[in-house]
Amino acid sequence: MKRFVRQLDIWMLIGICLLVAITACMAGTAETTVEPVSNEPLKWFGGYGNILMQPSDFYGSAEAVRIAETVLAYQSVNGGWPKNYDRIAEFSEDVIQQIYQARKDRDDTTFDNGSTHSEVQFLARVYQATGDERYKEAILNGLDFMLEAQFENGGWPQTYPRYSNFVTYNDDAMVGVMTVLYDIAQ
Repeated sequence: MKRFVRQLDIWMLIGICLLVAITACMAGTAETTVEPVSNEPLKWFGGYGNILMQPSDFYGSAEAVRIAETVLAYQSVNGGWPKNYDRIAEFSEDVIQQIYQARKDRDDTTFDNGSTHSEVQFLARVYQATGDERYKEAILNGLDFMLEAQFENGGWPQTYPRYSNFVTYNDDAMVGVMTVLYDIAQ
């Protein structure tokens, strides 16, 4: 029964996503694709350096794999990610191992500031380019986290598991999760 309810929740969410997409198209506000500028420094968000707007061949590059390793290290055991860590910085192997060790004690997982849903989107692109099963596992854990955090009313909190019972629209927290689930449904 619980599985049926979860499947029903997913179909309701997909319906909401479709409604949002159709409304955006009808209003003429559909997001357009911006061509990346290769001489811009990489950034996780914003401008032409947005890590999610790179050419498809970038995601198989050594630089993308290096960034993906940092993203993997920061994933909490509950499947989510914290916010405001430097995903682009180059860390030594020792530092990466320290980050891995600290993740079992982490309870700061969130959807705030684009966290969790942007990591899932990035890792999906790197997985598609490399076929590395560790990225697939991290993606699935991230999706489980998203579905676990979802409220019965269909919304998402800003942080999970420690947050109040309010849906968060701040920093596109809920929209980011819905976009990932919508992309999967396509």
